[in-house]
Amino acid sequence: MTITKTFDQQMADWWRKNDPGSAEGMGWAAPAFDASAWKSMALPQNWEKVAGLENFDGLMWFRREADLAADWAGKDLTLELGPIDDRDTTFSNGVQIGSNDLWTTPRRYPVPGKLVKAGKNVIAVRVLDTGGAGGIYGQADQMKLLGPGGASVPLAGEWRYQVAAPLGKLTVPPMRDVGGDPNAVTVLYNGMIAPLLPCAIKGAIWYQGESNAGRDMQYRRLLPTMIRDWRSRFGVGDFPFLIVQLANFMAVQTTPVQSGWAELREAQLLTAQNVPGAGLAVIIDIGDANDIHPKNKQDVGRRLALAALARALR
Repeated sequence: MTITKTFDQQMADWWRKNDPGSAEGMGWAAPAFDASAWKSMALPQNWEKVAGLENFDGLMWFRREADLAADWAGKDLTLELGPIDDRDTTFSNGVQIGSNDLWTTPRRYPVPGKLVKAGKNVIAVRVLDTGGAGGIYGQADQMKLLGPGGASVPLAGEWRYQVAAPLGKLTVPPMRDVGGDPNAVTVLYNGMIAPLLPCAIKGAIWYQGESNAGRDMQYRRLLPTMIRDWRSRFGVGDFPFLIVQLANFMAVQTTPVQSGWAELREAQLLTAQNVPGAGLAVIIDIGDANDIHPKNKQDVGRRLALAALARALR
């Protein structure tokens, strides 16, 4: 009889094989583990902003001690960490209290009272990033431990961190049975592109990029790769591929900032400039600061039409 392991069991096996911090027992999550030799990082921030980690994808651990008052001991608490890119497993005093695979979802995990003691309590977070930005990256006020009577302990600031393994040293992790989750790898392609491959195609319009803002360097590789893949699979040559650049959205910044949306627009522009047969419709003047889906699609269509004519007349 074949016994099929659950996804959690498969992941537990994968961690043990790939992560030096996930040894039998508590590993690097153990309260008694000595992390004094680990480096320090101010959180929240994407770890690519830290010197030496500019292009790091892979597995990393974070640890922080929280000093709790005596009247918190034995009380149920809530740990909030903000969003984590991509997958986290979070521990309190060596015991797993939660995990999540979605990089945009703020983490909020219950901490059972049996794990809470007066004085030093250790929070450990194992983070797996498979591409683009990585780490605990939200806002400072999202990182806190909520206690009795509405009291809280802020957790933003210096955390100890240790690189466990770069992505190239890891085996492919198990895939969850995602059903119809459009954010899971291969779901949209298999559901919406693969069925069209027997059909003729004249060209494609690509209106996407919002969910990749903040991952512009990755997008510079992903979008051209996808275009080449589609052209190869349809087998009709380098058909026109028209890209709608991100519209203006959110409040205007009055001081200089590192804009993920501006960097993503640049990635779209570079693709249009460097991929044969690609075109770009610029719509930064017809967006809506309060609506990620601006209503003026007529001018978008006109600009795409001009891009299509330019491709066809080359």
